[in-house]
Amino acid sequence: MPTPDFYIEGTPYYKALIAPNNENVPYLTMVPQYIVIHETENYDPRADAWMHNKFVRNGGGSANVSFTYAVDDKRIVQNLKLNQVGWQAGDGFYGKGNRRGISIEMCEQRGSSRSQTEKNTQALVRYLLKKFPNIEVYHVEPHKSFSSYGKNCPSNLLPRWDSFINGIQKGPSSVVAGAWFVKEGDDGDRVEDLQKKLRKLGYTLKIDGSFGPETDEVFREFQEDIGITVDGSFGPNSQKAMDKALREPRDLGGNYKGKVIRIIYKKSDGINIYRTPDWEANPYHAYKYGETRDILGKYLVDGSEMFKIRGSDGDVYWITAAEKYVEVKDKGVYEMAVNKENTGFVDVEEGAYYAEAVKFLAEEDILSGIGNDEFGSDDVLRRKDFAIALYRYAKQEDEITYDLAIEWVKEQGIMSGYPNGDFGGTDPLRRRDFAVALYRYAKSL
Repeated sequence: MPTPDFYIEGTPYYKALIAPNNENVPYLTMVPQYIVIHETENYDPRADAWMHNKFVRNGGGSANVSFTYAVDDKRIVQNLKLNQVGWQAGDGFYGKGNRRGISIEMCEQRGSSRSQTEKNTQALVRYLLKKFPNIEVYHVEPHKSFSSYGKNCPSNLLPRWDSFINGIQKGPSSVVAGAWFVKEGDDGDRVEDLQKKLRKLGYTLKIDGSFGPETDEVFREFQEDIGITVDGSFGPNSQKAMDKALREPRDLGGNYKGKVIRIIYKKSDGINIYRTPDWEANPYHAYKYGETRDILGKYLVDGSEMFKIRGSDGDVYWITAAEKYVEVKDKGVYEMAVNKENTGFVDVEEGAYYAEAVKFLAEEDILSGIGNDEFGSDDVLRRKDFAIALYRYAKQEDEITYDLAIEWVKEQGIMSGYPNGDFGGTDPLRRRDFAVALYRYAKSL
């Protein structure tokens, strides 16, 4: 048995780091923000912390699992560096549990003391909270909080979760995260953190690390706005409420009816879109340069602006609103400009079943538009339009008049006028008349 590296509240602590080139250890580092608690669900009498260290060392099974710690009733064993990402939370490559979490597996082998394993885990959490002051006690989370498929882990501990957290706070350590408050007259990093978060939430104040009258007034305004006790005291409960407010999108207003975003970022990787308003969520997809989507609103999310958009599949997505990556366009004007560029007419959309035919007729000067860059896609064809188009196709002449076209179709026996002698050039061409005229022309060839 190796010699412990040190002790945490009397429990031996062993550093037994696995090789960084193991296939279950990604070459990724992190600044930890969470402590993720697991249970091994392995009741084999041999399945202690050392056996689970060996499990990670040998590749972590078929799922290539890796986790920071294994804890049993006798010891704490560290498997990964504390800034090293491990695959353990079940929330994907970009998931907060995997990418931001120090993970602790509590061993459950038969014959061990469950209560002592939990006490050793609580001692380890206290140690980590002291080591990482940025991690608050409410960021000690069960695996279930991150699992994308809702794994009920740690299943034995979850019914007693609040008691477990309380046990962490009531431990012998003299400094327990969560037992702090700052108020008017204080200064330092926590005050500066408060000021930065208030600024992210849209409040106006100076960031100087000093909790003066201005910060006190703005902070009390924040407390009143979100409905918590207005006492001017910034502590764990206020910070939890503030972090929640930062995660929730705040509607920035504005009229975006009939507006679209257009991607102007030209790099091949495109711009990520998200299923939820969360910058740390797994990207769902990426939009490429030139793509457009309907805008449903603009929101402030964790201090940065996001557009809520309608995807091509009809679902709602979220994307950055930064002008570096997207621009806002009037949908109608933009679509007409795109149509004009692609097909030559503002009312003919590229990809429409008739687009190629329209482009061919226009390019061959057989059938032109009706003016103002419009083809008149939904208009009814008039008798004179058909006569002129057929004459242009048959004669291939640049100079043409209405009278020439009418005279020609009459001479060729393709179309005749009405009994009263009128050709009826502005009348709609009925389908039966179109069939007769085209038949006559085909027979004349």
